[in-house]
Amino acid sequence: MNSRRDQRGWGTAEYIAILAGLMVVWRGAQAALALLAEHHDEFSWALMIPF
Repeated sequence: MNSRRDQRGWGTAEYIAILAGLMVVWRGAQAALALLAEHHDEFSWALMIPF
């Protein structure tokens, strides 16, 4: 019965680790979009280049 309690703890730790990782990715995406919005005029010429 003690091993079940240990497994429950690992499941909770994994869940929290995944949630924290997703929060870091989301914050990073928000920072990248803010940076892009801030420097939009500098990079907008790149959208005009034909590929």
